[in-house]
Amino acid sequence: MKTHGDSVEEVRPDTVDPGLAAATLSVYAHRHEVVHLLYSATDEPDALRRVAEILHLEESTVARVLDQPLRWMSAPAREALETAAARGVSMIPEAAELATTAAGTDQA
Repeated sequence: MKTHGDSVEEVRPDTVDPGLAAATLSVYAHRHEVVHLLYSATDEPDALRRVAEILHLEESTVARVLDQPLRWMSAPAREALETAAARGVSMIPEAAELATTAAGTDQA
């Protein structure tokens, strides 16, 4: 896939942790709230705490999601993330619920 002339890596479902994929989908589904929380936070730990609280995730998981490149939010990447999130048992207990919520609330 090319974006503005630059080559972008493809997100492959078999290389993504199911829990991270589900958390990423949750962040995407609530992206408007997440951006608002990021802007209103006083510092990075405050931002992680606020986002983790609203999404019911661990702060370390939120940090991992926010460390991913923004291309993870593109349509082809979201499809791969949905596949990965649906695969196997996750490290995050709420992964299946998050994936279902994210898939059902996409308001692009």
